[in-house]
This record gives sequence, C-alpha cells and structure tokens, in this order.
Amino acid sequence: MRMKEQWMTLLGDKESQECENQNSYILVVDDEPDLVTFYKETLESAGYKVLCATDGVEALIILKREQNRISLVLSDLTMPIMDGIELYKNIVMEFTYFPFVVLTAHEETEKLQAFLRIGVIDYIVKPIKPSDLVKKIDIWLEVARREKEEFLNEEKKSQVRMERLLRLSNA
Repeated sequence: MRMKEQWMTLLGDKESQECENQNSYILVVDDEPDLVTFYKETLESAGYKVLCATDGVEALIILKREQNRISLVLSDLTMPIMDGIELYKNIVMEFTYFPFVVLTAHEETEKLQAFLRIGVIDYIVKPIKPSDLVKKIDIWLEVARREKEEFLNEEKKSQVRMERLLRLSNA
C-alpha cells in the first residue's frame, strides 16, 4: 500500500484532505471586510491557510511576495482601485499560472462567460454556503494540482528533447 493510501486509511478521508489542505494557501481578494472574514474563517476551518487583500493592487503585492506558496486566488469581480478583471490580467502577464476564481454578487452571464473564456477557472455567485465554498475550493485545487503536474511533465519532456538535440548536434 502506498504512503498516501496508508495515511488515508489511518486518518480517514476528511482528516487526510485537511492534511493536504494545510499545504495550500488561498489568496482572498475582496473589498468587503465582512466577506473577507467569512471566507478566511471558512477556509481556515477546512485546513487551508489564507492570505487576504482588500483590492487588486494589494493582491499583486502579496502574490509577488508569496508566489511560491499561493495555490489559488479567490477574487471579487467588482472592487475599487483594481477590479477582478484587471487583477487577473496582471496575474497572467506577470506570473506563470495561478488558478483564479471570481466572486460576484450578480450573475452577469455575458461578462462572466467572457471572463471564463480568458482562463478563469470558475465563478461563485455570492452569497455561498461555507460547505459549498470548501467543496468548490477542494475541486479546483485538485484540478490545479493535476494541471501543474501535467505542465511540469511536459516541461521536463521538452527539456530532455532539447538535451538530446544538443547532443546530436555536437556529435
């Protein structure tokens, strides 16, 4: 039996998921302090570590400082200074990849669909029940982990191909 399976057997699925969550940092970006508190408490109770920002500019500062630890960005769509769309565009230009989920009070189908087409993972219409938020975050992080593994595997394959080509050209 593999190590992870042994731990799942010993701890049970919920506790095993919480252990995995402890390695996941979520950056929550919202200009409403009560909602930031709600998201932070909900996600921390599920075992996640949470960093918070009140606008897109502050979020970018945190991302630059903590980019190696953050697993997912959960951002409000409408905020002063820099909204969710501008934040996402800045993230795409500056960083390799961050899973990005939009929070919105209004299900503006056309605007949200356009947002999804440019690479945002999904959106949440506020308000959301704590259990639903945690379930969605769990799913998105699992998808993000798999995508990152695939990306790294492809990158490694490309590197091996390049090394072979260099050896062939030097032979």
